[in-house]
Amino acid sequence: MTNDEIGRAFVACEQWRWMAGMVGPGYVRLEALTNRIPDVTDPATRGCILALVRELWQAPNAYTCTEYGHWHVSSGEDCAWELQAELSSDGFSRYPTEIEALLAAVQGAPVVP
Repeated sequence: MTNDEIGRAFVACEQWRWMAGMVGPGYVRLEALTNRIPDVTDPATRGCILALVRELWQAPNAYTCTEYGHWHVSSGEDCAWELQAELSSDGFSRYPTEIEALLAAVQGAPVVP
């Protein structure tokens, strides 16, 4: 996936929301981000997305980690516990990039009424 595709996929998520510190294309800060996509290459935006994942999953210690060249999001309690629902045969969800692992965690987050 391209960075723009990933950004569009985040915005399409039911529980997506812009957070202070995120930027859009051209490093436009939050206040001007109506109908834009997040710049997923921006470190502050990525940090905000991780904070959103922690909130959505109620996992305050969640983190991203890489094993054998693939990324996943862990709860912070036990690296074997994955936030994503779709797991491979060995029990882990793996993604080619960190931001795609975060996207999967946002997409798979439980919907809070």
